[in-house]
Amino acid sequence: MTKNGISDREYVVVLLSEMDKRFDQRMKDADKAIAAALQAAKEAVSAALAAAEKAVLKAEIAADAKFELLNELRGAMKDQASMFATIASMNAMDEAHSASLKALTDSFTEKMRSVESRLDKSEGADKGLSISWMLIIGVVGIIGTIIVAWTSLSSSGVN
Repeated sequence: MTKNGISDREYVVVLLSEMDKRFDQRMKDADKAIAAALQAAKEAVSAALAAAEKAVLKAEIAADAKFELLNELRGAMKDQASMFATIASMNAMDEAHSASLKALTDSFTEKMRSVESRLDKSEGADKGLSISWMLIIGVVGIIGTIIVAWTSLSSSGVN
């Protein structure tokens, strides 16, 4: 059978030939698309690697700065700690203060005893003086009574 002057066999061959051409074109287009996608992926990976490299570099710089600051802080803390009192020096100071406090307490106690003794003596002297005055007044009173009684008896005529 012939169509437009072409046999069926020729028609099929032409049809297959055109299909083959379209298939080849699709394959070429797909290859181009894949190549473009691969190129874009390579560029994206390169950009990501460059960004990661920059980030790592920045992180290293920041870490170095952080470690420098930490080392400065450690040095400052070490200098400050060297100024702190040690347990041994604090114990020695405590013992010295305890001895000084005991000496002051003993001195104060001795002075209080001295003052107490003086007060006791003064109080005793005052009591003794008081008793002496009472004895003198009593003796004077008795002598006065004897004199009055004698003068009274003498004037009444009893001799």
